[in-house]
Amino acid sequence: TLHFLLHCLQMDFFSLPDVFLHKLMKTMTILDRMRFRLACRAFERLVADTHAGYFETAKLGSYERKCSNEGSAPTSHHSSEHTLLMKIGNASVCTFDLTEDGFERCIYLRQRLFNGISIGTLEFTFSSNLTLPMEFIRRISEKWKIESLCFTLRNETELENGGTLMAEFPGCKYDVDLCFLPDTDKLLSLPTLERLISRTSATFHHNKQTIPSESFFKLLAIHKNIDVRHHYVEISFDEFKRAVQYISEDSRNRHVRFRTESSTVVSGLRNHGLTESSKTGDNCAGFVVDIKEDPDEGTRMELRSGKCVISIDRCALTIRDLRPSPYININNGSDWLISPSY
Repeated sequence: TLHFLLHCLQMDFFSLPDVFLHKLMKTMTILDRMRFRLACRAFERLVADTHAGYFETAKLGSYERKCSNEGSAPTSHHSSEHTLLMKIGNASVCTFDLTEDGFERCIYLRQRLFNGISIGTLEFTFSSNLTLPMEFIRRISEKWKIESLCFTLRNETELENGGTLMAEFPGCKYDVDLCFLPDTDKLLSLPTLERLISRTSATFHHNKQTIPSESFFKLLAIHKNIDVRHHYVEISFDEFKRAVQYISEDSRNRHVRFRTESSTVVSGLRNHGLTESSKTGDNCAGFVVDIKEDPDEGTRMELRSGKCVISIDRCALTIRDLRPSPYININNGSDWLISPSY
């Protein structure tokens, strides 16, 4: 970039067609734009008046500043213990104080870097219930074209704030990582999500919380991809079969994972003939067995029904001492894969 900038300074750069200049500016990283604008006033105007192009990810949020000495006051450079963060691509655009002055400085910098931008996923991150004023979010995201919003919500306050933010971006897809289990009404009040992850923070990991099958089926009807990691779904074997049929009949690619409170699903499969000697093509309660040879995991078993592929607790379907709370994965062709880390 530096060599290109020096070359530009040696030529009549602005004699190039505007169409070429605008396309060229869309190829730059945010850091390139930040450097480019410092060359001269003409380049500063060019950076501010052009579209930044497409970036897969961006992050906007707040966090508590770590002090080197416990109880120490904020430094003269930072008047607040809390920091505003804006990151686009791999570049941290700004880390200003979480104050009115910090908000205005962030908006001013954004206005100097581009007059529009396209973002794949914008992630909102908040720390210790710290939120950003809605007016600031409206102003900072003006002329942003966003495909998807991503939230990590850890309590009722953040859930409420997340709902408000989603209402501000009605044309986006939403991914929500829910780190607590709200009451049923609030859980079911979430707008349609591209992906819902429901898990428990490490502090409450050992607290057993359940989602009734009725609520689970409502979630299936609302959201596309669901991953219930640390909670338990109360579901019978017949309800499990109904869930598989429901997902199989959906025209969308979907991936659903949940954890059963007991081994009722595995027991139901065994009661219908699944054994350690089951082979590819065997039929078990309407599920067709498919044995796979995996170079890392060895022999593993999957079940197929309609468009769905089902695996249970790392395919430990035939282990007699299966742990009582297996994970069940149902995939009807989705390219979205859930992380294997539990």
